[in-house]
Amino acid sequence: MTGLQPAIWPTTTNSRMSGQSGKFGDALWTVLQQLFGLLFALTLAWGILAFPIYKNMSTGYVPVAVGLLLVLMIYGRRASTWIGEVLARPNVRSFVIFVVAVGVAVRMAAVLSLRAQPLSDHACYNELALKLYHGQQLGPTAYFPPGMVFWLLLIYSIFGESLLAVQLVNALVGGLFVWLTYDVGRRVVGDRAARLAALISAVFPSLVLYTTTLGYGPLLGCVLLSAVSLFLRRGPPSGHPWWYVAVIGVILGLACLVKPIGLVLPLVIGLCYWRRQTPVLRAARNTAILVVSLSVVISPWAIRNYLVFGKYVPVTTSGGVAIWITNHPNASVLSVEPPQFPPGTTEVERNRALRRAAQAYILSDPTHIFRQLPAKAAYMWGTSTSIMAFISADRMSPHVEAAAKLCINTAWTFVCAFFIIAILRDGLCRSVVAFWPLVCLLAYLWGIHLFYEAQSKYHLPLLPVLFIGAASAIIRRPVGDGTHTSHSDTSPESES
Repeated sequence: MTGLQPAIWPTTTNSRMSGQSGKFGDALWTVLQQLFGLLFALTLAWGILAFPIYKNMSTGYVPVAVGLLLVLMIYGRRASTWIGEVLARPNVRSFVIFVVAVGVAVRMAAVLSLRAQPLSDHACYNELALKLYHGQQLGPTAYFPPGMVFWLLLIYSIFGESLLAVQLVNALVGGLFVWLTYDVGRRVVGDRAARLAALISAVFPSLVLYTTTLGYGPLLGCVLLSAVSLFLRRGPPSGHPWWYVAVIGVILGLACLVKPIGLVLPLVIGLCYWRRQTPVLRAARNTAILVVSLSVVISPWAIRNYLVFGKYVPVTTSGGVAIWITNHPNASVLSVEPPQFPPGTTEVERNRALRRAAQAYILSDPTHIFRQLPAKAAYMWGTSTSIMAFISADRMSPHVEAAAKLCINTAWTFVCAFFIIAILRDGLCRSVVAFWPLVCLLAYLWGIHLFYEAQSKYHLPLLPVLFIGAASAIIRRPVGDGTHTSHSDTSPESES
């Protein structure tokens, strides 16, 4: 199958990059993509094998063993062919309706059975939203991103003060998440693998359970997937008009309001434009449009912050705390309480003090980043159970909680194992530029958590990237392979 060509755009090794990067530039990028693929595969493998050790739980290897057993049962051309044929039977519309309905149904069932109450940051989002709902002011704070607060406020404004209404709307957002997984996947790995990725997204345990919380994960995932979906639409990105690029920038701005890591995404997408056969000047223009559009979206909140604090705060005052957590002499890879400051210290002053302290420590001892890597890989990529801290919190019986974690980590091992196979066997991170936006997002998330706190809840918005890669390995279709053999596996272009 190595001779098959992608449906959307040619591979980087067979195309002339109009950015004048030349053969050397193409070769360099291919090497970088291969290196990241191998590095990420090693990160996943180490994380899964080491996480039970860091938790001092030998029973943690039970879901690993079960997940790998499932991989061995499915891995093979006969199982691959059967799964592909079963998924291809319904037409596209019927399948999409079915898989989205399944995703919404299982999430609603989780909401109605668990009736979880908001905890930690989620409780703070809810408290701030209720303040606004009751006509009060937020007060002199910008510690939490406003996106989730305003989202909750919108739901309360429509349905009234009902936590159940929020959770049920979250279930509908989960359905959108499933559809976007399919929509992005079919443009990269073809219809059959995209169907499998959507089905995994519909029933993946940690995503289903996350719906019962007030966390930002599914919402941020939908926003990011929407941006990627638009990027992959309308033919080659080199032909995107300015207004279309501006729409993508607006979506990235909304992502920033949900989580400020989105502030750098215009540069990431700009790099994708350059890599997708866009001339250098046009790629630079598109990057500038993305930056301006994003700035327009976040500017009302930034202006509000300037009026409150007298300082420029684009989104939050928590960035200093976030980087300090893992960058000080007594740091661990998990969240800790920041030091106390004298009364009267503003959020901005505390934020800047902690940021300066973290930066000074990084410069004085940069090797500590590498010393933390094994533990960070284990806690960030070795499990997907940190969401249980927001759901259980001693409200579940030990047996029920253990069963939930068993399901989550079995599914996690299964997906990660096939994702590793996609990297090693199919060259997922190097084979075609159609996958490049997803690789960039994954590399960006992986990179920032070299410096920031590592918990598995942070990878939830980008789980579709793993689902798409894993599905391509199960269906045995190299990423970007758009050679289709049946009416039910039509090319992304014909379905646009």
